Order: sequence, then C-alpha cells, then structure tokens
Amino acid sequence: MKRVYFVRHGETDSNVDGMFRGRAAQLTEAGKAQAAQVGERLKRLGVETLISSDYPRAEETATIIGEHAGLTHTPSALFGEWREPSSFGQKHKTDPLVAKGLEAIVAAHHEGDGHFVWHDEESFPAMRERAEEALALLAQQGTDRIAVVSHGGFLQVLMGTIVLGDDFSASAFERFMQQFAVHNCSITFAVLLPEGGWKLVTWNDRAHFE
Repeated sequence: MKRVYFVRHGETDSNVDGMFRGRAAQLTEAGKAQAAQVGERLKRLGVETLISSDYPRAEETATIIGEHAGLTHTPSALFGEWREPSSFGQKHKTDPLVAKGLEAIVAAHHEGDGHFVWHDEESFPAMRERAEEALALLAQQGTDRIAVVSHGGFLQVLMGTIVLGDDFSASAFERFMQQFAVHNCSITFAVLLPEGGWKLVTWNDRAHFE
C-alpha cells in the first residue's frame, strides 16, 4: 500500500499580510520553523521520497524538511498552486479589483460554470486535470512512503478528486474551500490501495505542533 503525506508549505509573508504575490511569496521565520517540525515527523514516519511544487515557498519548505528527514526533494510543476489572475499581483485581498474578481469566480463556480475564467487565471477544469496527472505521477513512484509539499488550494483540489472522483465539480470545490481548512505545514494523509483507488485517511493533521 502506497502512503502519501501531503504537506502545505510553511507560513509565508502573504499568509501574514494578505498580499497577492503569486510565486514570489516567501517563507517567514515562523514558516521555516514549521517546516523543521514537520520534517522531524516525516523522518519518524519513514518517508522515502520527497516531491514538492516548483514554487519557491514550497521548495524552501521541502529543502528544510529534507535537512531533517535526510532526503533531497524533486520539484514538479504538477503540485503548484492555483494560478491566480495576473491582475491580482501585489494587491491586497481587500483591494476592490481582487474582491470583484474573486466574487465573480466563486459565483460562477457555485452556479456550476467550472469553465468560467474572469481574467487569465487557471480554470477549475485545468486544475482538475492537473490533479489527475499528479495522482498518476505518485502512483508511478517506486517507493511506498512519499511526502509531497504543495499548496492549500491545490491540496483541496487533490483531495476533492480523491474523495469525489468524477463527481468533483466546481461547486463542490467551493464547498471544500469553505469547509476544509489546510493549515501551513499540516499533513493530509492518503493511501493508494493495492487493488487500486485512493483513500483519504486524515486531513489537516497538526499533531507535530502540539
């Protein structure tokens, strides 16, 4: 049975101040400390393979995890975050343009229009397809204990894909966003069963911070 430990990156400057920085968001000192703590836990869990998003904040988190777990990470764009509208760049989440864009995207998703694109952001179907490719990549790994460093939004897409399969829609994704938190450096654990098919075991586990 293949075990996969999905980790959200450590706290970033954007998490703290609410600014949209896209790929440029950087870990805070608290985020680096979180990465060290989850790295120690992953070491105890016997993780053999470490994969990360190719965003700098995820790669830095993975580097710190690797220092503690004795692993070198492999970056993959498949595990990157939702590509937000470029017009959000360097704007606060309360900026009128950002608020208008997010409101339009959320409304379209709730109405079932997963293909809606407000500006130049990644659409829900594109994220859904990427999630399928990411899960296929994990299934092909030659080891049975894998850690993946990714992002809050994309982890919700991955878990929605695992839990709901073909029934995972844009409106379901919005419910996941509202109801299922993914905290920095939490662990979401899933397994690939020998007979095939993924199963979600735990969500947003933060026992390593207690």
